[in-house]
Order: sequence, then C-alpha cells, then structure tokens
Amino acid sequence: KSSMKDVPYDDNLPELFFGEELSMALRLSSYGYKFFAPPESVCYHLWSRDHRPTFQNTRKINIDSRRTSKNRSIDIVKNQLLGHNREGMGPMSIADTNFAKGVDFVNHTISKEARNGFLPGHIFEAKESMISDGSDTTDELYDLVMKVMKRV
Repeated sequence: KSSMKDVPYDDNLPELFFGEELSMALRLSSYGYKFFAPPESVCYHLWSRDHRPTFQNTRKINIDSRRTSKNRSIDIVKNQLLGHNREGMGPMSIADTNFAKGVDFVNHTISKEARNGFLPGHIFEAKESMISDGSDTTDELYDLVMKVMKRV
C-alpha cells in the first residue's frame, strides 16, 4: 500500500502549499489510512526553510492562482463531506471512517476532545525548547476546518 499512489497531490491546485491538508486527510481516510498525534515527539521536522530556497522564494507566486486553489480545495472537501464528490476518494465513505469524529458539520462545532485528538490536552503543551518561529499551523488548520464547516 502506498499513500502517494493511493492519494497523489491534486494537480488542479497550483501554487497551494498550505491548504491542501484537509483534502489529503479526507482522501487518505477513505483509503483506510489512520492519523494520530503521539503525545511526545517521535521525529523531527525542520520547520525553518532559511537554510535552502523554496519554490515560494525562487519564482514569482501567482496570488490569484493560490487563492483560487485554496477555495477549490475547500469546495472539494465540502462536497466530499456531503457525499457529492467521490473524485479521488477511496472505497470507504466518510461515515465509515473516524475522519469527522467529534466534528458537527450541521452546528459548525468541533468538540474539545476532537481538537486534542481525543487525548488529554496537557500532553500538547509546548515546551520552551519546542517553540518555533511563531507560526501556528494548528490554529491555521483549525480556522480552515471552521471555514469549510461554514460552507457545508
């Protein structure tokens, strides 16, 4: 089984680097992939990109294209959650997965337990040594989930 073969990146989302996570997670879930957040670090991700060039600083980014891609990604997720679009989805329906456990798309809420992956919240408290460059992708992802839910 290969996640990249089962769920390749969407070629119709140019310029999008942050924002495709929900679509990928939804499609991966439909193929039976599971997600979890261990309470302790098991690997390291070098968040800073200061040591190397990235596609975002080696060429001019088309902001309109990025915005269109982000909105397209949100619409894809909305339609997949509603069962209107099976494009890129695996054999399992969203109801058959734990993808939306603790998420109420009708009332636009996410339970406290779901925000913490059904683990005790204190295990996610950042230690001084873990504080990064000030970016908070967890809040960005939460904001994106809430934006999708408001469209459902």
